[in-house]
Amino acid sequence: MEKQRYRIDGAQVRGYRERAGLDQPAFAALVGLNQASLSNIETGKRGASPRLIVAIARELGVGFDDITIDTMRARRPPLGALSA
Repeated sequence: MEKQRYRIDGAQVRGYRERAGLDQPAFAALVGLNQASLSNIETGKRGASPRLIVAIARELGVGFDDITIDTMRARRPPLGALSA
């Protein structure tokens, strides 16, 4: 069975954080990061582990899917399925 892979959507994180009235240093502290790491996540320069994504979603009061992008590609057809 293939594992799903996710990429955090930094723009969504930033938007939810700002709507919650939290600045970067305060929110970073809530999720166990420093401000520079949070900034890198929000600008797409750094990814996040599933555990960190869950912590961020929990603190923002949103779902995992609200701040992630599913990067799993569609399965390829079996070899020979495309040949006629």
